[in-house]
Amino acid sequence: MKKKVVIQIIILILLVASIGFYFYQNREKPEKPVSNEELLAEYLEFKVLDENIPPEALEKFQKKFEVAKEKLLIDPENFYAWIDLGMMKKTVNDYQGAEKAWLHLSEIRPQNSTSFWDLGDLYHNFLKDYPKAEWAYKQAIENSMGEFQNANYYRGLFELYYFQYKEKKDLAKPIIEEAIKNNPDNEDLKNLWKEYYE
Repeated sequence: MKKKVVIQIIILILLVASIGFYFYQNREKPEKPVSNEELLAEYLEFKVLDENIPPEALEKFQKKFEVAKEKLLIDPENFYAWIDLGMMKKTVNDYQGAEKAWLHLSEIRPQNSTSFWDLGDLYHNFLKDYPKAEWAYKQAIENSMGEFQNANYYRGLFELYYFQYKEKKDLAKPIIEEAIKNNPDNEDLKNLWKEYYE
């Protein structure tokens, strides 16, 4: 009788152990932490698309890019590093790379104005995508109300309407009027008004 009980206990122990081993083998294993370099890989390539850059200038741009890259590997939300990264990409004609960098910054810092201004200039003067330029300039203006650079952002939008975005040229006058209203002490805007409308 005792022998039968012992065998049952042993079987029970083996059964519990096998169930435990099964669940241990099939447990959710913690994912390997992703490094900043892996997270930012799509942004960190220095792709030179302008073959006419002198070697000494290219070397300088590469160094500036590497500095920005190192800062981002330490702190992926470093504001000025993202600005510089996009600027160096734009300098070597990697416009899509610059756009991607500044769009990312605009997502993580939606209240800033600088990345939207940089996007506005990129769309306006380089990619010739005027609807996107309009969107970016307007966002830069909205985010910089009361700041000194607000007048420059208004000027960018005015020039877009007046010179390039022909379908919306009639918006140039009201936008310069709005700019002066919101920046009453800015002489540059007043001179712009006189130059084109007086």
